Amino acid sequence: MAPDRGRVLVDGRSDNHRLRRITALVDVPEVCDPDEVLPLKTVVGEELAIAQLPAGRSGVTHWLHEHDADELRNTRIEHLSGQFRIEMLTEMATHRPGIEALVVCCPDRYGTTYDQALTVAQAAAAEGMAVCLQLTSPTVRSHEGLVWIGGVAA
Repeated sequence: MAPDRGRVLVDGRSDNHRLRRITALVDVPEVCDPDEVLPLKTVVGEELAIAQLPAGRSGVTHWLHEHDADELRNTRIEHLSGQFRIEMLTEMATHRPGIEALVVCCPDRYGTTYDQALTVAQAAAAEGMAVCLQLTSPTVRSHEGLVWIGGVAA
């Protein structure tokens, strides 16, 4: 992903290699979005594995229990609320080794509201992440100006 204008700097320097190492893309269509027919337990297992955390049955069960999602384990991703989907994928991305920045891609395409998406981004920023929250044009047009999240314009 390259900006149409401007530059993206890491600690004041242009360093695309480091930028790729420290940035996690979250739910980008046709890049890293989960297959809609997968059950939650499979997506959680994959995300745990990417984060280099225990990703077997017990690791998945523990994560689901910790997030009050036991009853959703067999629910297909396409049937989860947009809010839960983006909360889950964003949080799991923050656990990946070396990640300092997130690009959260259009959670409003699944019905997540502006306020819900902003709350998720602010929570990640509060944990020390730089966050770029990308929203669809209709959502952006319904809110004036830029939103600042942890020092990063979204």
